[in-house]
Amino acid sequence: RVEQRGQRKVARLECLVLRAFAALEHRGLPIRRARWQELVDEEKRAAAAARARIFALAGDHVARDLFGTPELNLDAEHEVRGLLGRAIGHAVDDSNRATLAALRHPLADALLQWRESQKIVTTYGDAFLDHIVDVDKAGVGRIRSTFVPLGASTGRVSCRDPNLQNLPGNPRFHEALRAPPGRVLVTADYGTCELRIVAELSEDPVFLAAFARGEDLHATVASSMFGVPVSKTQNSELRQRAKAINFGLVYGMGPAALAASLGVDRDVGEDLLNRYFRTFPRIRSYLEGSVETALSRGYSETVLGRRLFFDPDALAADNARGELGRLMKNMPIQGTSADMTKLAMVRLHERLLERCQGAAGLVNTVHDELVVECDAVAADVVAACVREEMEEAHRTLLKRVPPLVEVHVGETWTH
Repeated sequence: RVEQRGQRKVARLECLVLRAFAALEHRGLPIRRARWQELVDEEKRAAAAARARIFALAGDHVARDLFGTPELNLDAEHEVRGLLGRAIGHAVDDSNRATLAALRHPLADALLQWRESQKIVTTYGDAFLDHIVDVDKAGVGRIRSTFVPLGASTGRVSCRDPNLQNLPGNPRFHEALRAPPGRVLVTADYGTCELRIVAELSEDPVFLAAFARGEDLHATVASSMFGVPVSKTQNSELRQRAKAINFGLVYGMGPAALAASLGVDRDVGEDLLNRYFRTFPRIRSYLEGSVETALSRGYSETVLGRRLFFDPDALAADNARGELGRLMKNMPIQGTSADMTKLAMVRLHERLLERCQGAAGLVNTVHDELVVECDAVAADVVAACVREEMEEAHRTLLKRVPPLVEVHVGETWTH
């Protein structure tokens, strides 16, 4: 059946990458337990302070019991919306991050701070610390998670117990992810990976030329859209708009979602999308063609040939152009990225095993990023190996677009 469905290459890749994942899980990600505990304790204090500030700002807008204790569940959406409505003088539809940020109100700011700190405490507190084992004399332990190579329908990897692909973005936490003395972490990721895949599949001349010349794609796109010079310092707000569209189109973002991400009205978001697709008709043609092809074949496909089959009943339903349509646009892009990273893992695992005899190896992967631990004295050699194997994996799948692999070496995980 694998042969009948044209999945031989994909099946072989999935079998080979299991060796890399087995070694990765066995090795574990290095972490300084005491430092992580300190950071979690700091977030506990920050959450408590934010909670106190919320109730101070709420004043008479929140009911209190006989002892003056506020009767409000901050985890209850309807209660938070009610409080916000009373405090700012008008109803709010929801209390998600974008809505709270747009309110620009002290109470909303305090709620954002509380949620951010509380999430870290809940997700990365005591339960997370329980996963840290084998702490050595230097205070460095290991977290050995479970990686699921087929964790998503696109072929993307997932991770659990705990999830090392969704660690706090705060750089302070990454300082705790530190190699043992005499060792370093080599971190490498594919720069603008999914947009390079879009360029390859759509054959858009502006995208292809920008990548070939090593230009800032977002600035190039903005300049083409608005007809003015754009860079990170010149007309930077236009670059930001182009960047939001570039990354949003990978996930089938519509006008409403784009407007929310930019903090503008829906009409402005719709105008920006229309302008974008007028400027880059090849991109629009490719994305619409992805849906048409998937509808006619019954599946979406990556460059390698990985297929995501759709339920015929779902294809016939009215939502085929909605959520399903977004998946049909996204799967060839995200799936090709997943194939590329897995191919790089296979190549790199075999090369490091041969060259370093187990002294260097993968300790984590986050979508298009790989993290390798090695001896400090071998860092330059290992970094070169990582770059070469990731670039070769890219060239195996993408023929028109050059690879961009960004490599960092340090005692901590540079994310």
